[in-house]
Amino acid sequence: MAIVAAIFGTTLALWVLWEGFETIVLPRRVTRRFQFTRLFYRRTWLPWARMVSSFVPARRQETWLSVFGPLSLLLLMSVWVGGLITGFALLHWSIGSALTAILDTCALIMASLQKACERQGELTFAMARHAVVDLSLVFRTKPREPKPERLSPEKLAELRALLAGNGLTLPEGEAIDRKLAELRQLYEPYVHALANYFRITIPPWIAAENWRDNWQVTMWEQPAGKNVAHERAKRGHF
Repeated sequence: MAIVAAIFGTTLALWVLWEGFETIVLPRRVTRRFQFTRLFYRRTWLPWARMVSSFVPARRQETWLSVFGPLSLLLLMSVWVGGLITGFALLHWSIGSALTAILDTCALIMASLQKACERQGELTFAMARHAVVDLSLVFRTKPREPKPERLSPEKLAELRALLAGNGLTLPEGEAIDRKLAELRQLYEPYVHALANYFRITIPPWIAAENWRDNWQVTMWEQPAGKNVAHERAKRGHF
């Protein structure tokens, strides 16, 4: 879901910026058949003209028609601003969720699977943590400890059992647990601060049982015995 939101948010923001550039800077050079600004004016001018001709006296119609220009420009800019806000909001939400999942995975690999993909995990971890720290600097979010702890000893044991049940047995030991905790300390405070700033929820290490993402269900479908999934679909479906 975070990937879909990131793609949609980026596409929406870039489209709005490009639409504004073409409309303001290159109005005569755009030759493609579809342009939102052209469609906007074609769909708003006729209703305005009909309204003026129907309800405004003839001697004042020209004045009312002339008002359409500045009003339509303000409305068009409002649409652009709304698109940018929506796009960047989706992008910020997806970055927070996706980066957390990436950092969690890399930390687990670096702490438990030293001989399997360790170098790849280290490089990915370094880039993802750098992105999280940069975001914290940009938005001036002071690192703060997550409460409650995201991965308690009980949750870690549950995670190991879950992975072992799927064919991946992780080594255990005090040294491994300590290294994992040290790696988590490098990014979790920053992620928690960003999540609090943007009012988003940090994804858990272990998803809730019988929990489905909203792409797996629709607002018209309710899987039998999956009331939790249905409620989530109603809240978050788009």
